Amino acid sequence: RVLVGHNAYQNFGGEDAVAASETRLLRERGHDVHEYHRSNAELNRLSLKDKSRYLWYLGWNEESYQQVRALIRNVRPEVAHFHNIYFMMSPAVYHACRAEGVPVVQSLHNFRPLCANGLLFRNNHVCEDCLRGSLMPAVLHRCSQNSPIISAMVVRMLRSHRKMNTWREKVNVYITATEFTRQKYAGAGFDADRIFVKPNFVEDPGEVPAQDRGYALYVGRLSDEKGVDVMIRAWKDLTDIPLRIAGDGPGRLYLSGYIQRHAIKHVTLLGHVDDEKYRELMGGARFLVLPSICYENFPRIAVEALAYGLPVLASRLGSLEEVINHDENGMLFEPGKEEALAAAARTLYQSSDLPRMREAARQKYADEYSPDKNYDQLLAVYERALHSS
Repeated sequence: RVLVGHNAYQNFGGEDAVAASETRLLRERGHDVHEYHRSNAELNRLSLKDKSRYLWYLGWNEESYQQVRALIRNVRPEVAHFHNIYFMMSPAVYHACRAEGVPVVQSLHNFRPLCANGLLFRNNHVCEDCLRGSLMPAVLHRCSQNSPIISAMVVRMLRSHRKMNTWREKVNVYITATEFTRQKYAGAGFDADRIFVKPNFVEDPGEVPAQDRGYALYVGRLSDEKGVDVMIRAWKDLTDIPLRIAGDGPGRLYLSGYIQRHAIKHVTLLGHVDDEKYRELMGGARFLVLPSICYENFPRIAVEALAYGLPVLASRLGSLEEVINHDENGMLFEPGKEEALAAAARTLYQSSDLPRMREAARQKYADEYSPDKNYDQLLAVYERALHSS
């Protein structure tokens, strides 16, 4: 019997998808799963006064604490598995589980316990200023929502739980999706022996006939850390390689303006696409582009590409190097370098090895990122949590 806790984001994203997929997987395999669910959309219903009060108590949500304790008494789970807990749940949910004698598993989908914005990224570059020492740089640089007040409140929350030893004493086992992320947490003082690498999985899309229509594809959020500005500059002169961009975000205005100013005809902004269109795009692309300039914890879209047998052109940065093997199931290039991206795109687009790369991509998915593989790994983590309590 498992209690799964997840604090949904205002806009559905990768962490939400992982939480939903793992919950569904457990139920399909016959487990009794109970969910504790909250959403940051709840903030929209609060008055300005209540939002200010909530911000002050960011580190301890008493309502979530009491609700989790009551739920545990009612359903008696053997283990509690949390995904995102920010910001409506708070780390108080760990304390609730400990008070009721339930071991806790926490999936580390980002770097939130180490960094005010959870990305280890600011001003368009990787930042590790707060990893081992003071968190004050986060306030100075307004790392959370570009607000000194919100940044200060997030730092206050993180500092208080460091002092309370919440991360060390209230969580039994941590999950990271890659060894890279595990090493970052271990380097920041987390107990490496309690951090287990379990990649995320995606459902098998089944037999998707490869219909290479000769275009490159980007799917994801349009924002600075995703490197979309680097991508569009790299593509300006790649006039013989069509690029389709599916997604939305704060960078859309920059992209559309750049395309208009430079009269770029071979790049198409598609905006948000539905599942049917997404499947069509993945099935027809020659390769997927992942130009991130931040530490991607685990790019779900990369694994989805592998499941489709689609080679990936990705930044040689962070966890991407564990998912994409250069010249095997894709290619890697120097992050943030538009010339390097353009050169790699042209090489991959013209490569006679694309059929082999497609086979290798599909094989890596089957070997490492299938539901069956993930289920076995997840149960092993739960067993470790039970034995450590």
